[in-house]
Amino acid sequence: MAEAAFAAVVRYNERDPAFDPATLRRDRVVPGPDAGPRGEQAAAECGAAMAARTFVVMTTRTDLLPSQSASQGVWFVSRVEGRFVVWQQVH
Repeated sequence: MAEAAFAAVVRYNERDPAFDPATLRRDRVVPGPDAGPRGEQAAAECGAAMAARTFVVMTTRTDLLPSQSASQGVWFVSRVEGRFVVWQQVH
């Protein structure tokens, strides 16, 4: 499931014609209930049921390094109608 959640983030970013998928590094994929404050944020924004199906995906855009803030990404991804979709870019 982690791979499918990360793939959804890649698809989301591919809407930008300048995006190069080779520059997006998967750092961590954590189920929402295990994601600490980010999981709590997801629950506050969408409710406990949706948060339970959410993965928090953390990424680094290597082409934006050494800028830490600009290169880091945090995404909320859930399965909707059988496929994983990004429902919020958190950072």
